[in-house]
Amino acid sequence: MTLLAISIDGTQLLLACTGMVIAVFTLIWAWRLWLKRASQQSMEDEATIISITNRTKYPKVDIFRWSNTLFRFGLSIALAMTILAFSWTTYDTTEFANLEIGEYEDLDQVPPITKDPPPPPPPPPPPVVEPVVDEEILDEDEPEFEDLSITEDTEVIAPPKVENKPVPPPPPPPPEPEDEGPDFFIAVEEMPSFGDCVDIFNKAERKQCSDKNLLTFLSKNIKYPSIARENNIEGQAVIRFIVEPNGEISNTEIVRDLAGGCGNEALRVVNLMKDKKFLKKQRLRWHPGKQQGRAVRVQFNLPIRFKLQ
Repeated sequence: MTLLAISIDGTQLLLACTGMVIAVFTLIWAWRLWLKRASQQSMEDEATIISITNRTKYPKVDIFRWSNTLFRFGLSIALAMTILAFSWTTYDTTEFANLEIGEYEDLDQVPPITKDPPPPPPPPPPPVVEPVVDEEILDEDEPEFEDLSITEDTEVIAPPKVENKPVPPPPPPPPEPEDEGPDFFIAVEEMPSFGDCVDIFNKAERKQCSDKNLLTFLSKNIKYPSIARENNIEGQAVIRFIVEPNGEISNTEIVRDLAGGCGNEALRVVNLMKDKKFLKKQRLRWHPGKQQGRAVRVQFNLPIRFKLQ
């Protein structure tokens, strides 16, 4: 019963069948080569006695004496292929991981952040100028007027010539204010999507398509840890990462861990998304989030629920 208590997937079944076919063809080739050499040796051997009672001309190379052996060999091959066929198991992906993308209860709903500056404050009111009366001037006598009329005998002295000094250059303009926007966004106008979903105009349908691609990718690559399976550990692990403007992911970390190595297994599968060649083989990629038509860095939280059947 231990021999029958095995389970293999489609890839292992294909490799096993291919190996048996190669082994059979190799055995046939080797056996034909041996029969050819044995027949040549029998024809050259003068001591070979040919009798009319013999069923074949050369008994040494009589293939009919191998009938029982070949029948048992073929029966063994058929039995092995039958066992492999019954052992072919299709795994239910929902047994290992159920995803709840976008339903993480610990995240606060943050409205989209825009970089539009706030309106400037109103200018302050002008200061009130009160006239100040100089009491000392009022107390003095009236000023005496000096006669400044000019006659023919008055000597006029020209003022000294003032040289034109170079005009100093204007001060440099003040530096432009640095962009003090956030390093990454939590919620944007167009959230990142996984797979070929960027052409879908409706946001709800685009999110549903992205969640489906994520579920398929994680279900194919995640493996339920043996320690967690043996101890019946179930729960939710949350992985956080940032989707860069070029479609790559970075800063992967475990936000909520689960015992039995489930959190590390979820982090390992998420880190597979960093391998461009691995995603290219599966024709998958991340499309960055956009804010005001510009690709920005967006923080993404991915909850993964581990559940035993």
